[in-house]
Amino acid sequence: MSDDLNPYAAPTTRDVPQPSGDPSSVELFTPKQVGFASFIGSAAAGAALAAVNEWKLGRQQRAIWTLLGGVVFLVLIVASTFVAPDIPGFPIGVASAVAMYYVAKALSGADVDDHLSRGIPSASNGVAIGWAVMGLLVALAIIFALSFVFGAVSAM
Repeated sequence: MSDDLNPYAAPTTRDVPQPSGDPSSVELFTPKQVGFASFIGSAAAGAALAAVNEWKLGRQQRAIWTLLGGVVFLVLIVASTFVAPDIPGFPIGVASAVAMYYVAKALSGADVDDHLSRGIPSASNGVAIGWAVMGLLVALAIIFALSFVFGAVSAM
C-alpha cells in the first residue's frame, strides 16, 4: 500500500481553497437581491447587503455611510407610520424596496455586472434571505421601541 494516500490524515492547506482577498474576485449581491431583502426585511436589510458589497470592494467608508443611511431611512419610515397611521404600509414597503434596488444599482451595479460577465457568481440567495430575516427582526425591534416611546408620550 502506498504512503501517499492516508484517509485518516488531517487535510493540508493546499486542499482547502483560500480566499484571495482580491476585490475583483469576490461574490457580490445583485441589485435584485438587495431589492428583495428590502421588501422582505426592511430598507435596513437592503442597505446592509449594499454595504456588504461596498465593503467587499474595498470601499469601507462608503459601506458605513450606506448602512447608516438605510437605518435612518428605516427609522423615518417607521416614525412616519406612527405620526400618520392612516397611510397604508404596503405601498411604502414596495417603494422602499424599489428605492433600495436603484440605490444598489447606482452604488455597485457596474461592479456586479462586471463580475457576472467575467463568470464570477453572485452571492448566495440563501445568504440574502438570511440578511432579510435579520433585517426584519431589526425592523420589529425598532417598531417595538418606537411604539413604546410614542405610547409613553401619548400617555402624558
